[in-house]
Amino acid sequence: MVLYLTEADVNELVGMPDALTAVRAVTEAHGLGRAANQPRQRATVGDVTLCLMGGAWTDGEVLGTKTYVTGAGARFWVQLFDARGNLLALLEGDRLGQLRTGAATGVATEALARNDSRTLAVLGAGYQAWTQVEAVLAVRPVQRVRVWSRTGSRAAEFAARVKEAFGVTGEAMPDAQAAVDGADMVVTVTASAEPVLHGEWLTPGVHVTLAGSNHPAKRESDAEVFRRATLVTTDDVTQARIESGDLLGAVADQAIGWDAVVSLGEVLTGKRAGRTGDDDITLFCSHGVGSWDLALAATVYRRARAEGRGITLPFSGAPVASRR
Repeated sequence: MVLYLTEADVNELVGMPDALTAVRAVTEAHGLGRAANQPRQRATVGDVTLCLMGGAWTDGEVLGTKTYVTGAGARFWVQLFDARGNLLALLEGDRLGQLRTGAATGVATEALARNDSRTLAVLGAGYQAWTQVEAVLAVRPVQRVRVWSRTGSRAAEFAARVKEAFGVTGEAMPDAQAAVDGADMVVTVTASAEPVLHGEWLTPGVHVTLAGSNHPAKRESDAEVFRRATLVTTDDVTQARIESGDLLGAVADQAIGWDAVVSLGEVLTGKRAGRTGDDDITLFCSHGVGSWDLALAATVYRRARAEGRGITLPFSGAPVASRR
């Protein structure tokens, strides 16, 4: 049987703790060579683009794809398979993607930020920003969240929501530099094509996550961010070489070489060193990988089965013999 799981199902069956657990587990599996990622592929006709990504996870015994179309908004779909090729579930993937994107920032922050980090700066106050904050607050004792957005009213509304939801100080900042100045952690989650974060603003010891750009023509940080970084990590180096505007720009500016870019999975599994001192500036370039989606989708699916949730589709998900 194949389950169809809606946005409401996803939202009611899992939350940030589940997303952190799933993303951490599959990222560690990548570090051990027990998971594989299929980098995002794009097919564009006119103003419409089909995007396809996927992955496989040995320990989780699942494989999956994520498909979506951009141009007039976006609708996300995740297909989940077992190791025998059976289609297990079709999930609406918008909320799932929001959770796993935030969770990845949380996993990187947990691994790389100083334990005493108290102040978080968030550049961007759009749809993806909320789970970024939620995930960081789940792994570090944050007392103050500074928010900057090109739209000042949006930053103010976001800061107020943070205060109400998490009981910490939420503060809308007049500009990006003011938000970043002295912050222990910085997250950029914008759609900007030009840098919103400059390396000269960074305080020694800060941990930075660049989470907004997954296109070679978009860049949230300048090259100085990479020159100052003690450690540069990313979710998938192969995918970063294709679509990381930040890393591609920094390499072109000779601020870093690709041989210095480390996968987060290698840090989590101890294959590569993480933070080595309180003054280190650590950096995580997040682009979104298909294995994160399938790991969290597997949690949703198993919980749905246990609780009798979802719609059973009127066809078998079993593979058939090829006629090719």
